[in-house]
Amino acid sequence: MSAEILNGYISENVKITKLADHSTAATSDVTSSELDMAGFKHVMFCTSFGTAAAGNLITMHQGDVSGSVAATVALLSSGTSDEDVILDVKNVGARYLKLVATRGTSSTLESIWAVQYGADDKAVDNSTSGTINVATFNAPALA
Repeated sequence: MSAEILNGYISENVKITKLADHSTAATSDVTSSELDMAGFKHVMFCTSFGTAAAGNLITMHQGDVSGSVAATVALLSSGTSDEDVILDVKNVGARYLKLVATRGTSSTLESIWAVQYGADDKAVDNSTSGTINVATFNAPALA
């Protein structure tokens, strides 16, 4: 089995994408925008519910055709005491993914983020105009 080697900065080895903005308190589902997995093998989704509840769930949906993501393949409950949820999936089986957050009780939902890793091409650029600005430092001096 080959091991994936991390060289350089983490931000040069993973693709970080904001899939949905913060949502106000409600009980309706929040569906992220579609994530294209072309060039990546694995993904980690991160978000936070404002209120912990057993009915708060995140599910990953996948499909092979853009715009037709429907099959549910992974599920995680926040439980009754944890607001933060991370769903980490290796060897994703389809090209297009969405995350759906189900709010079982009235709750806010923080932004939904995807961290894609296992890149086919190690030259990953995370700077996205209007969304993400990335800076890296090596041994910065104390102020």
